[in-house]
Amino acid sequence: MFSCTENGEYSYEFLPDLSKISSIGCGGRAYLAISPQSSDALCAVISRLHSSGRRYCVVGNMTNILPPDGIYTGVIVRTDLLTGIAYRENEITVACGCSVPYLVRVAAERGLADFSPVCGIPGTVGGFVYSNCGSFGGSCADYFLRATVYSADDGKTFVMSSADMDFSYRYSALHAGGLYLLDATFRADGCDPAATLTKIAAINRKRRESQPQGKSLGSVFLRDGDVIPARLIDSAGLRGVRIGGAVVSEKHAGFIINDGGATSSDVTRLIEYIRAEVGRLYGVTLNTEIEILS
Repeated sequence: MFSCTENGEYSYEFLPDLSKISSIGCGGRAYLAISPQSSDALCAVISRLHSSGRRYCVVGNMTNILPPDGIYTGVIVRTDLLTGIAYRENEITVACGCSVPYLVRVAAERGLADFSPVCGIPGTVGGFVYSNCGSFGGSCADYFLRATVYSADDGKTFVMSSADMDFSYRYSALHAGGLYLLDATFRADGCDPAATLTKIAAINRKRRESQPQGKSLGSVFLRDGDVIPARLIDSAGLRGVRIGGAVVSEKHAGFIINDGGATSSDVTRLIEYIRAEVGRLYGVTLNTEIEILS
């Protein structure tokens, strides 16, 4: 049913349990998961899968991806082994699989940069850039300089600048598809380590006080201008509403929590129920910030 192998360039996992990878703890199994051990190996895997026509999905910590129940017939390509960080003058270059909290803390401890506003974003640098993630007044675009990107369509790597990325709210040019981030370079303007670590601690404390700490995918729905989904969901009386093991958080109505034994179907049904109720009551269509893998 399950085995792991390594060949020096890749680690393989057959029939991986996606509920143990995804931060919401839901999902069935995939046909195969591959973890490349270098950027070159990642490009090679993507190239082979892309040219073969086989379904595949490149993921980091799956903090924003809801996997399906049952068997995902494609290949999960994981970036969990690509975590390197390099420093040069006023820049930090980070591999796509490095976690954002780790990057923030290392930059602070070494006095390289104050990335404290985004310290609580749980995903990897790949997802951070892909969706221009942000929190507490900061976002990826505020620190981003450039990225090395692989194009599955033409099999080439190239560099994208901040202008090339066309950043906007939870969006980058990577959403066009077929482009995969290998590493990203951020400004390192220096900081006071002690002061920055104090700010990080304060922001993390504020997050714990205002957001649920259970298994979730973070904010489920996108803001649209002045429309704040959590407020509409709360006003609609949906706080605490449950379908199976999936429940709208009592602490923050923008989150759906796996309260124990939730299936991905429970989550998707709850998402659709929320959308229907908010649409019925307020005439607003909520779009999801998370990606639902089918």
